[in-house]
Amino acid sequence: MRQSWMLAPASALAAVAVVMFAAAAVCAKTGPGNSNSVGLAGVPPDPTVAVKISEFAYKPATVTIKVGTTLKWTNYDSIQHTVTARHGAFKSGNLGLGKSFSHTFKTTGKFSYYCIFHTFMNGTVIVTP
Repeated sequence: MRQSWMLAPASALAAVAVVMFAAAAVCAKTGPGNSNSVGLAGVPPDPTVAVKISEFAYKPATVTIKVGTTLKWTNYDSIQHTVTARHGAFKSGNLGLGKSFSHTFKTTGKFSYYCIFHTFMNGTVIVTP
């Protein structure tokens, strides 16, 4: 005959499983990319926008974003490129294949940039309030 105390560990394990399942469901609703996501201290994370460097071009070449947005450039070419602002607002350094550079825009304005190795490669970031 089983003792009632032997059932307690199984019941506790079942309760933990239910809590873990509920937590996973909540995370799925508020994960990265969801407009309801919040960072630490309940602050929404800064949005990130991707720009590809591919076939000797920035794609898209012109991006319009809001203040506080982070742009992340990733190099998909087998040759090195840079992301260099014309007026010194940001500078990536050399980006090899698969390497990325990110910059968060904290002021409004129009930011033109280019690749120092391939000066025909140009891009523009327009930052709005």
